[in-house]
Amino acid sequence: MRAKRGELGFTLVELLVALAVTSAVLGVLSTVVFQFFSVTGHGHDRLGVLHDHDTAFQWINRDAQMAVPELATVVDSGVVLQWADAVGGHTYQSSYTQSGAELVRALTVDGTPSSQTVARNLAASGFSASKSGNLLTVSITSEKGAVTQTRTETVYMRPLGVTSTPFPTQPPTATRTPTPTDTATPTPTDTATPTPTNTATPTPTDTPTSTPTNTATATPANTATPTPTDTATPTPTPTNTPTPTSTNTPTPTNTPTPTPTNTPTPTNTPTPTPTNTPTPTNTATPTTTATPACVAGSTGYLNPSANAADTGGDGDGFERTPTNAYADDSSYAENVNGAADRHRYYNYGISVPGGCSTISGIEVRLDWWLDSTAGTNSMSVELSWDGGTSWTAAKTDSTESTSSSHSTTLGSNSDTWGRSWTSTELNNTNFRVRLTSNSTNANRDFRLDWVPINVYYGPPPTSTPTPTPTNTPTPTPTNTSTPTATFTPTPTATSACTAGDTGYLNPSANAADTGGDGNGFEVSPTNAYADGGGYASNMNGAADRHRYYNYGIAIPPGCSIKGIEVDLDWTLDSASGTNSMSAALSWDAATSWTATKTDSTETVLPAFHTAVLGGGTDTWGRSWTSGELADATFRVRLTSNSNQGARDFYLDWVPVRVYYGP
Repeated sequence: MRAKRGELGFTLVELLVALAVTSAVLGVLSTVVFQFFSVTGHGHDRLGVLHDHDTAFQWINRDAQMAVPELATVVDSGVVLQWADAVGGHTYQSSYTQSGAELVRALTVDGTPSSQTVARNLAASGFSASKSGNLLTVSITSEKGAVTQTRTETVYMRPLGVTSTPFPTQPPTATRTPTPTDTATPTPTDTATPTPTNTATPTPTDTPTSTPTNTATATPANTATPTPTDTATPTPTPTNTPTPTSTNTPTPTNTPTPTPTNTPTPTNTPTPTPTNTPTPTNTATPTTTATPACVAGSTGYLNPSANAADTGGDGDGFERTPTNAYADDSSYAENVNGAADRHRYYNYGISVPGGCSTISGIEVRLDWWLDSTAGTNSMSVELSWDGGTSWTAAKTDSTESTSSSHSTTLGSNSDTWGRSWTSTELNNTNFRVRLTSNSTNANRDFRLDWVPINVYYGPPPTSTPTPTPTNTPTPTPTNTSTPTATFTPTPTATSACTAGDTGYLNPSANAADTGGDGNGFEVSPTNAYADGGGYASNMNGAADRHRYYNYGIAIPPGCSIKGIEVDLDWTLDSASGTNSMSAALSWDAATSWTATKTDSTETVLPAFHTAVLGGGTDTWGRSWTSGELADATFRVRLTSNSNQGARDFYLDWVPVRVYYGP
């Protein structure tokens, strides 16, 4: 049908064309909208995965860089990190575990727990970790929507530390001198020999007597003494007295004139021969045994070279790397679930010098700690002298610590563990050290860094022989000797001092000194009074100085000072730069100082090391008196040395040991 002229509208063809164009446009628009929303959703999922990784690794990196590698543990379900605050001593434990699709960080500060979620889109078994030395490697796999991504990072934890501890040799022990009063030498009061005040030898004052020069026998002249008939004594005449060539008559001025009633009878007068005159050198000081060749001292710390698990507990002792306890370093032996476990260490290579038959003491040092202080925990030590058949009574350290810096000493230089030892019993065949891990918690883990021993020795005890009276002839009344030569021999002075040492003495006072920023160990300086239990801190400590004093040093009467030892248990916040610690001593309350001694060994917190400055024969360049070691005068000054102004120094203990002898 044709449209009438003048009518408006679309033809069918036009309408069909319009519909086709509209359909094409709508199809294009639908495709664009679909692609937009698809791309946006995938991007959102990818951003969620990236956010998971960024957040989780931010926390893991933070905690791991502060963590102590020796205390870090990796288990199937996650990783546990531990560290201590350099200032304030706060303790931290941070653990990361997967719970469903979430990664949870649990933080415990001084025993107070808290937790937070650091990732929310983990895949199944999407968290794993491994540890090698101080390297921690962590891998996280997250998935969201169609996006799955794995990210792995390696973090450096704190560095590992290294230490060393020698011990000096003690000074020699003096030999006792026999006391003259123990012999049978006649004295003026208990023999028949007259003294200058009561001599019975007749010496007339009106007849001069010649004075020979060699012996101590007096021959009177012009006396009324009758000639004896039964001896070979020469008969004196009124006018001329023969003088024997082997006698010596004291001068008349040294012999008082006796009364006639004191003249002895002729039959009691022996022949004045030299054999009747006692020689002071033969009776005053009896000959004693020879002084031993041994010089008292110690072996210093000796390391074991063999070990074996013993019966007790689960029977495996320190089952993880027990040889790590052979030396003082950052590695350690571990006794897992160690309640009642026992372990032996031996082959210490003990060598006692010849002639030193007296074992005066044995020390055993334990550098050990725990995974946790839950329960009641301790470690005991016994010694064997017959290859492990018999054992001494145990000595126990009950200090519970989770710090690798804990160290204790059982026994001492005068402690023989309840028995007398011979050198043979200390050889590698016979001598054993047995450790027992004690705990009321069966799951307690014990860690052991070092188990050295130190053996103290000395010469055998000397005895004073007692001479019998028959060894000393008794002079008769006419045998008058010079009192200073015969009656009172001058004995050699006997020293009352026995060589030894004071043992480690702790300070009880301190003060910052000039130098650096002038505040020394400004944080908890009293923590350095004792071994363990916290440490003193010197922050930004380059050139800082600090004094410790009031050690309560007591030296036995008659003893002189042979050496002074200062021990430093110290460490650093970082080994960056060149760092050391020096010590100097004062004998006049800090007016004057000795030359310094310096330890340049660098260790980093939490590991501490022990430096020994001085020793048993080192007097720091001067002679000391007991008075100069009194609390009023003796001082120890420490100097923190570094070319890094921001270096922090930490001091656990600064004891003093003084060696003395006759």
